[in-house]
Amino acid sequence: MDTRSTNSSPELGDAKVVTSRLTTGDDFAPQDRELLESLQSLRNRLGVPPDDLAELISTRFDEACRTLQSNGNRLPRLDLSSWFLTKHGELVYLEGRESSGTEMPLGDPGDLTAGDRSALVTAFRAELVTPRALESNRRPVASSAGTLQKRLVSHEVEETETSLMTADEKDRRKVISDQFTQALVQRFGPEKVQVVDSKPHSSKTIKLQPIERDRRFNWNLVLGVGSTVVILAMIFAGYQIVAQRHERLANAPRRTLNNVAERQPQPEVVQSAVAQSTPVRQTEARPAPNLGNNAAAQTKQTLDRSSGTPQAAVQVDDRQRHNTRSSESRVFANHAPAKTTRNTTRNTTDDEILGLAQTVEEQLIDVKSIIPSGISLDELRIKPGDISLDPAAASDRSAAGEETLEAMMSDRDSAAIDSQQQPTVAGKESFLDLPKVTDLSPISFESSAAPYQTIEFIQPLPLELLPYSNNEQVRMIVDSESGKAIAWIKHDAKNYFVWDEKASADPNSRQMLHGRLIDSEGTSTYFRPSIQTPPFALSLDPLEWKSSWDLGGPTQKSNTQLDLRISAPDTIQWSWDQPFDPTNGTDQLAIATFAAKEEEAEGVAIKMMIKVDCDNELKLQFVFGGRLDREYEFQGLTRAGLLQVMTSTHHAMRTAESAKMNLEYNLQHKNSSEQRRARAKIDELDDQFKRLEANLNRLRVLNALANTIESKVKLEFDLFVQWPDSSRQIILQTTTTLE
Repeated sequence: MDTRSTNSSPELGDAKVVTSRLTTGDDFAPQDRELLESLQSLRNRLGVPPDDLAELISTRFDEACRTLQSNGNRLPRLDLSSWFLTKHGELVYLEGRESSGTEMPLGDPGDLTAGDRSALVTAFRAELVTPRALESNRRPVASSAGTLQKRLVSHEVEETETSLMTADEKDRRKVISDQFTQALVQRFGPEKVQVVDSKPHSSKTIKLQPIERDRRFNWNLVLGVGSTVVILAMIFAGYQIVAQRHERLANAPRRTLNNVAERQPQPEVVQSAVAQSTPVRQTEARPAPNLGNNAAAQTKQTLDRSSGTPQAAVQVDDRQRHNTRSSESRVFANHAPAKTTRNTTRNTTDDEILGLAQTVEEQLIDVKSIIPSGISLDELRIKPGDISLDPAAASDRSAAGEETLEAMMSDRDSAAIDSQQQPTVAGKESFLDLPKVTDLSPISFESSAAPYQTIEFIQPLPLELLPYSNNEQVRMIVDSESGKAIAWIKHDAKNYFVWDEKASADPNSRQMLHGRLIDSEGTSTYFRPSIQTPPFALSLDPLEWKSSWDLGGPTQKSNTQLDLRISAPDTIQWSWDQPFDPTNGTDQLAIATFAAKEEEAEGVAIKMMIKVDCDNELKLQFVFGGRLDREYEFQGLTRAGLLQVMTSTHHAMRTAESAKMNLEYNLQHKNSSEQRRARAKIDELDDQFKRLEANLNRLRVLNALANTIESKVKLEFDLFVQWPDSSRQIILQTTTTLE
């Protein structure tokens, strides 16, 4: 079908353009088809047409659709390769020429409204003016005025389009291109269209572009692989740095308050001491020695418990106990790099925070103070906040209604806390270690050469020491109420003791443990051994713990006294808030407070509460609390909780400092109102940083104080019975010779 307007003009540059013609490929002469070029080809060569030209072509397409509608025909394809422009500027539809699109089937003419035709024209215009990246075999890029101008200036024929054309076809296409360009110049003016000489093209095979010129190269893959390699390299470098720091820390000599390394026993000495020492006293009943042919050897074995070899074993065991308690608090220290020196708290490094859990020997340099390096006394004058020193433990105690240390100590069931048995050895004083009343084997014991004259008890018992018949070397212990002998003592080159078979039925025989024998010279031999133990080292982990010492039998609480003492270094000061009264029985509560000697740091303190219970064993129950200032109450304190609070405080400081620096950096890019708000936020972050800094300074002092308590403070005590003649019977005593 061929439809032409009566206002047609042979040139496209005129205002009146030839009306569109719609026909099939068979209705158009072959020689005329060679003078046509599709809209798709024009787009490929010249790019997207200007708005005026696109509007004109869309109008011609609308006229063609209106003609089809009036004739009841189906609409043509929306394929630019099926619409052609002739050299006279006619818009021609050739079905089957270069078509690759799909036909839009429509029904009867009555089904097509003006709105549908308008939508079809709009789709055609969009198809005409919308850029497509695939038309040039290039990746999609953002269109710009510069890109469009470049397309208008350099409208060269694509190799892929002309490579299969003959010379005549190329000449005819050049004629059409020149005519079309002349029409554009007449229509829009020479300043809008720039004519350039087309370069001759030759048929050649397409070569692969170098990778640096291929715009389809996957840069995302390259960047991803490169980033992964860089990250792995950084991780490996960090691991090497940490390993080198650990190695330097392990090899570096340490300056400490005391040379702990010199006091550590050699492995061979420790093994020898453990192999040669006798077992320490246990809670179980002691085995009764037998007298007879081997009595002397067994007596010597019993008395050898006070020799130097067991002391070495006790020393090793005490250090092992202290190291076990301190192992949990050294988790950070084992992984901490070497510490770096800093001038102010604001420049605290992560290495220092990780090293805050180190023991006092590794941390303290100045033997006159426990204040960590880098903290000035002026900084300690800043009041800290009332923060929780152990958030997890504080939450548990608050849920149980135990808000103070005193309430926690009084409300807890002491029996529910497992006690740790401490090592003991027999003292050097003369004693008679009584066997069980059911053990009828004789035992030997050492005493003076003078014969025994009497037996005494603090609380009167109906027991007497009488000679056996006319034999001055044999004495018998008789129950004056029943007149029966319950025990026999033979005084010869060696002294022997043996229970009578009636002793197990006499209740007074079990009270002999609290008595003593007195010889003719007034020397006393007690019926229970004097026990020695090393000074007791303290620990802040766990929060509540208990230690016990076996006494070898029950005590008379009304007659037994405990003298409790504290041995502390000169770097700290301490005092009894509630001293232990030796004359008021053994079941008491003692409270002591430790603090730094500097006046600025006195508010940082640790309170120690000791609950004493004495029966068959001496039991000491400990609870420690800490505070950062005098105005605050003592809180339950553990090393693990303290390190957790220090780490979180340090991270909060870093976060506040980073946020402040970001605001200060971006301040110049804000307007006046935003700058006012930013400055207010900066001041708020600065105040927050100062509060956190004050908290961290006090926490570090508290940590140094805890280190000193665990490593240098020792608990010493004497458990004894005061006899009426002013003689003191030692039941349990700490001695530094066992350290």
